[in-house]
Amino acid sequence: MYQLCEDVFSREIHRVPVINDKNFLLDIISASDVVSFIAQHIDRIGSVAEATVGELNLGTRNVISMSSSALAIHAFYLMYYHKVSAVAIVDHDDHLVANLSASDIKLIQPRELDMLLQPIMKFKLGKGHPVSLLLN
Repeated sequence: MYQLCEDVFSREIHRVPVINDKNFLLDIISASDVVSFIAQHIDRIGSVAEATVGELNLGTRNVISMSSSALAIHAFYLMYYHKVSAVAIVDHDDHLVANLSASDIKLIQPRELDMLLQPIMKFKLGKGHPVSLLLN
């Protein structure tokens, strides 16, 4: 796990294929999978769990954000343009209210592409994605 994070994800590669000795694809591990695994086993990682993002030298890139009233297609364009996998969604006071990630587009069928022309929050709700609102 450590080698995966250090050698692969640190180079901003977001997915890694897992293959067997016959070069058959067994699975794909994403950075999100690693985060989920760590969250499930947080009690086993010791003092690192108590460190801040700054102390671990993580999160050093600028956060890309946009208004919650912007169109979903613009958010996906920002991800592409800035080479990031997610965009922070902020309200009119620049408070974080949700996020939109590249994985949010994977459930769209070709006949549903017009959903990309809806505001971000309506897009997320229309696809049945849980909109994780951050409450004060």
